[in-house]
Amino acid sequence: MIKFICADHVPASELEKLDNGFNVWKSLEDKGYLGQNDYTLLEEILYLAGRIDLVRTLSSNVKKVENRIKRGDTLLSQFRYSIY
Repeated sequence: MIKFICADHVPASELEKLDNGFNVWKSLEDKGYLGQNDYTLLEEILYLAGRIDLVRTLSSNVKKVENRIKRGDTLLSQFRYSIY
């Protein structure tokens, strides 16, 4: 599921080689999508994957993340949201 959600940001050929979540996050970090104190994309990925508990760990305000998604102010494509 996480690989599918990240498919707009990591090429499929690279995703096929990644065997765990840490490597997916590392790839996103290497591409500049995750940075110091900027977990916007990670929050969206975890929210879409239903891991609200982990979103809370990253952001004390889950409503803020939800509102950003509802406004369409997202880093993930609307296609990914329409699937879930």
